[in-house]
Amino acid sequence: MSENQPRIRPARPADAPAMAHVHIATWRSDYRGFAPDDYLAALSITDEQRFYEDIIGGPETMAFVAEDCAPRVVGLSTCGPYRDEGALLDGEYSAELYNLYVAADARTSGVGRELVRAAARGLASRGVRSMMLWTFDGYASNSFYPRLGGRIVGRRQAMIGNKRVHDLAFGWDDTLTSLL
Repeated sequence: MSENQPRIRPARPADAPAMAHVHIATWRSDYRGFAPDDYLAALSITDEQRFYEDIIGGPETMAFVAEDCAPRVVGLSTCGPYRDEGALLDGEYSAELYNLYVAADARTSGVGRELVRAAARGLASRGVRSMMLWTFDGYASNSFYPRLGGRIVGRRQAMIGNKRVHDLAFGWDDTLTSLL
């Protein structure tokens, strides 16, 4: 990455508020029509900050941030053990990419790709070579994951607030060959 590109690094506890802001801003701008408006309006910085504090401090989870030259957190990825054992997936995945959010003004700079790679490297350092993620079916950015070697491996219905949504699972059977 060039010197103007955001730097990817492991998240620190002090990053949790900024991570919560990026998370909520991304949901409110990108997920209109997927999530109910009242759900989006009710997203809480405090709740999301606690979520990220738990991820950063968790023994099995990892978090990474993209920081610009300001320095300002402009993106994040989190990962850890696969959480939905009841889902029917094409393949077995021992890890999940829980979150990948990039601020609107930092997109198209390669930050998303580097955040996914950081998660894959972190998982690989723990001997984990496969991962998957859930995303809204029909989300405009879903073309991003196949470009990184991900393939659709499952579908499910979930509830966001009071709305039923359809999700896709993208999976990487071997992140060491497809992402690193």
